Amino acid sequence: MNLGKRTGVLAMAAVLAAASGCSTRAPEGGGSDTAAGGGEVKTDIGIDGTEITLGVLTDLTGVFSALGTDITNANTLYWEKQNEGDKVCGEYTVKLDVKDTGYVPQQGVQLYSGMKSNVLAMQQTIGSPINTALESSYEADKITNLPSAWARNLTKLEGNTVVGAVYDVEMYNGLQYALDNKLIKAGDKLGHIYFEGEYGANGLAGSKAFAANNDMTVVEQKIKPTDQ
Repeated sequence: MNLGKRTGVLAMAAVLAAASGCSTRAPEGGGSDTAAGGGEVKTDIGIDGTEITLGVLTDLTGVFSALGTDITNANTLYWEKQNEGDKVCGEYTVKLDVKDTGYVPQQGVQLYSGMKSNVLAMQQTIGSPINTALESSYEADKITNLPSAWARNLTKLEGNTVVGAVYDVEMYNGLQYALDNKLIKAGDKLGHIYFEGEYGANGLAGSKAFAANNDMTVVEQKIKPTDQ
């Protein structure tokens, strides 16, 4: 499991610890056993007894199916190990409700509508277009979401936990590395093929910013996920 995947599931584990009502802080003096944690913890959507359900909107059959499968396998492996060990707060197990969007935004919106009353948070939502399509729903539901996408606009939603650098920063850093290592030079033309939508546009913005700062030009070509 790479750092990005591991950091993402650890971030969700921290969210679940808070949402399920557990704490490692010692009770202050004078409190009763109930106040110290001996009483019943009230739970809501996505927690049934000692089982927590997290939503996964991934791509298992579309253009990013290889990535979606890897990330979903990482999510599954983490929670299998956690459920066998310390669980969440030593008590709660976690189940994933996995749905395949096929990297189609409207499909993602429909699938979320069907799962939202049964999940505590979103362990994964893959794809900038799908995250953007769900932005208003996630905001209205005040749900915590770990996007498997790094478009800059996703950092503006309060409930999103974006793990890693956004696309324009990644692109700029990559080109800076190429310049520092004399793989490119001032005056060069940079070819940039990008997907339409937030994912591609954000990466293109990084290339254009770099080119503007280093006396270069960008030759761009937009493609669609359906292009062969």
